[in-house]
Amino acid sequence: MKTSLLFILTLNCFIGLSQTNVYDSLGVDGPDSPVLNISKNNNVLNFSISNPPSSNNYDHMYYEIWNLYNFDLHLKFEGYLVYQLEHDSIGFPFIPTYPLDSNKYKLVFQTDSLNDIDDIYNYTYDSVNATYDSTLMINGNNQGLVTQFDLQEDAFTNTSFDFNKDYCFIALSYAYIRDSSNSPKGFQFIYSQKAHMGSIQKVCLSQLSSVQANNFDDIKISPIPFGNTLSINLGNSKPQKITIVNTIGQTIKALNSIDTEIISFDLSNQSPGIYFVSFEDKNGRIISKKIVKQ
Repeated sequence: MKTSLLFILTLNCFIGLSQTNVYDSLGVDGPDSPVLNISKNNNVLNFSISNPPSSNNYDHMYYEIWNLYNFDLHLKFEGYLVYQLEHDSIGFPFIPTYPLDSNKYKLVFQTDSLNDIDDIYNYTYDSVNATYDSTLMINGNNQGLVTQFDLQEDAFTNTSFDFNKDYCFIALSYAYIRDSSNSPKGFQFIYSQKAHMGSIQKVCLSQLSSVQANNFDDIKISPIPFGNTLSINLGNSKPQKITIVNTIGQTIKALNSIDTEIISFDLSNQSPGIYFVSFEDKNGRIISKKIVKQ
């Protein structure tokens, strides 16, 4: 059975444009947007989504009670959306109209929690007819969260990526509202634009080139696949932080103080499967590599 619910959005891009959370005046934060990491592998783009410990959605645990018009609205994290932008000069509107303009933003990935929520609707009051009009906001697949995926084509041209061009993406978090008295209809939602660091961000491939210029390509990971221990040889690279996460974005290992060229991680207590190791430079740029435990 499909459930119709109001929803709230947050965004994540990779340029530091400080914005005030538009929900502040209404007394609600909304879920922080995730960190979107991108790496290139031949003609394929590899994406991973994560939330740092400073995020209010760390481990997908965002939950908030919003008292609005004497209703206690229970907000809970539900899923992620990732969009490709038409070109690198496009940002995200401060108060966006959703669904987004498909001439500027193409949805390339959607994932949501496995629960009784799939489609999510927003409602606006029609004062002429004294009715509520519903708009489908999220067409959920309800198959469980996935935090890593690959893309091979430009969503605007439906052709393979041309890496002589720049491509930009944004990631959004969204939550649904559920309360025992049923969510009140008739008020207009304003979409949040809050990241965990309090700024809007956008990830562009041109920034990946900057990361690679820091010799992150020198990093060697072994063995592949690995068993209980993962070894990382940094070579000439000097990341400020190394993080290992699982496929649902949970941090397994994190290292902030790096003073040696070769680093070993004991992952003997982790289950076999896919993980991601991320390297962050001093400017906050991140690349991620997929690893497999056997």
